[in-house]
Formats: sequence, C-alpha cells, structure tokens
Amino acid sequence: MTFRRQGYRFGAWEVYLDGKQAIFKATGGRILGELDRFYVADVPNPKTWDDYRDELVPGAEEQFCALLV
Repeated sequence: MTFRRQGYRFGAWEVYLDGKQAIFKATGGRILGELDRFYVADVPNPKTWDDYRDELVPGAEEQFCALLV
C-alpha cells in the first residue's frame, strides 16, 4: 500500500496484493474517503480520521480484499 500524490488531485492509496490491485482516492483534508468504512467510528457522523478507532469493523478484511481486482 503506497500513497501517491502525483496523478491524483489529493493523492491516492494504491494497494497491490497477490497480483491484484485497487486505488483509493483521497478526498482532501483529514478524510480518508473510501477506506473509512473499514474502521469503527467513535461518533455517529464521523467527519475526519480522528473520529475513528484504530479498530476494524467485523468483516473488514474480506470486504477490502473483495475490492481488489
């Protein structure tokens, strides 16, 4: 998993695993965008990465791997 700034407005996380890949574009500011859904939120309407725990939601690994093509 590598963060790339070049080629994306706010950058993107490029993930490569077992010959598969996915790109998760950053949304700017302190927001992770598509990757947020894999973490447990501490507040009802999270706005930044500070609103999440360092804990994955149940099934996060399987959901994440399903996004790799």
